[in-house]
Amino acid sequence: MADDLDTYRRMLRPNKNRLDDELETQADVMDRISDRIAKLVAQNDEAENDLKLVEARLFRSFKDEDEKTTDKAAESAVKRHQDRARAFEKATQMGYELRRWQGLYEAWKTRGFAINKLCDLYAAQYFTKDSHSISNRSDRRRGEEAALSERRPYEGGFNPTTRRRITGG
Repeated sequence: MADDLDTYRRMLRPNKNRLDDELETQADVMDRISDRIAKLVAQNDEAENDLKLVEARLFRSFKDEDEKTTDKAAESAVKRHQDRARAFEKATQMGYELRRWQGLYEAWKTRGFAINKLCDLYAAQYFTKDSHSISNRSDRRRGEEAALSERRPYEGGFNPTTRRRITGG
């Protein structure tokens, strides 16, 4: 299995007919994503540290070049320098990549909860054929009557935006 972001995104939707396989892959994929995030955090920290070092080196060189240079002028010159721009771009890219993988991790965590709910529905036999049919004719008749009464035009006496609740008995 390739360890790239798009592959894991395509795998996000669980197959309700293969929940056993989905449960097995969930932990493995979460582990791989966590490992990738740990590496990206280290690379991001390194890029941010490199940016600070470049800024400090440039600041010192501008101050040493001309002793009359103010701190604000040196900081302004540092921000315009090419070395700082490259270090800033690298730090920005690393931060962006890290946030993308963190978002993927959250999506996979949510996927785990969704699989859990699907398992609960299967345990409650939600997906069986008989669970959705109305077995009792009187229940069916009450449902049909309630549906018809909801479609009647407004005749006054009650708020037309409020639906009547179907009560048993």
